[in-house]
Amino acid sequence: MKAIVFERYGSPDDLKIAEVEKPVPTGHKVLIKVHAGAVNPADYVALDGSTRLITGLFNPKLNRLGIDVAGVVEAIGPKVSRFKPGDEVYGACIRNPSAWGQAAWFSRSEEHTSELQSHHD
Repeated sequence: MKAIVFERYGSPDDLKIAEVEKPVPTGHKVLIKVHAGAVNPADYVALDGSTRLITGLFNPKLNRLGIDVAGVVEAIGPKVSRFKPGDEVYGACIRNPSAWGQAAWFSRSEEHTSELQSHHD
């Protein structure tokens, strides 16, 4: 799948589209086929290195941007009870840095730590 990534801290000029492995949902994780994602000020501070203690001291270990997401649940982990494939969802994955990276074709988020909502909620 394709995702917007950065390999070093810097500016928006350091962003690029790269081919990355499609995530597989495990445990309480949900795989979302992303229809829309947004980049906001929290993403900018991750890109410029202000969040190095979370994202990696010298080089970014969490190298994808995008906290806000809207899309459709593609697959679910075995412990997921709140969502099912085909559910339309939207939300922010700000509480769980490992779920950042919504600026991709697919994204994996935690069922309970993300602020995901179904339009049925």
